[in-house]
Amino acid sequence: MRNVIFCFFYMGLTSFVTAQQNQVVENVPFSIRPEFTLELGLPVFHGNNLLSNDYNLNPSVRMGFQTGIAERFGLGLFFSNNGGEVGETKILGDFFDRVKWQVFGAHVFYAIPISEKLIFEPGLGFALPTMVHFDGEQKFRLNYHNFFHRSRISYVLYQIENRNALRIFVSGDYNLVRGPRININEDDRSYVRKGAFSNFGVGFGYSF
Repeated sequence: MRNVIFCFFYMGLTSFVTAQQNQVVENVPFSIRPEFTLELGLPVFHGNNLLSNDYNLNPSVRMGFQTGIAERFGLGLFFSNNGGEVGETKILGDFFDRVKWQVFGAHVFYAIPISEKLIFEPGLGFALPTMVHFDGEQKFRLNYHNFFHRSRISYVLYQIENRNALRIFVSGDYNLVRGPRININEDDRSYVRKGAFSNFGVGFGYSF
């Protein structure tokens, strides 16, 4: 149910902003600048699966870079890292003292200026998440991949001569996770290999 609500919210927000774009975009001088970002996020896993039930994760730190590629289309790259621990589990046992959820990914987006300082950026992406388990010096990895849609709204706090700008932004994304190469017995494959999560974040960007 939460997934359905999130999808309707995303589509509604996109439709609203697109309608606003038709009214103001012609009067807004705009181009996508290269930008470095730093973001603090909170992943929320959904469903009855290993990722949702068996881990307790801390908020994530996400570093990224994005730039324009054509007209108002842009490309972004990012890396995020969450620390955490294994919670109550019947599959992983009590071998691991901590975990890290690490994600490297890319997305394409379309920039929609709402005003001179406010920009909406819906996009789609692909990522490679890994859950790294630590048992002393030993590491055990579960490798996944995921497709996601992401939205970001940014606001210019400070700008120099229409180029260098400091932005604050909020973002949200919804991710479908799959791990087809994870070796597990047939009874537990669906539980371990499939998952979904949302991520909500706030951060700063510096464009130049």
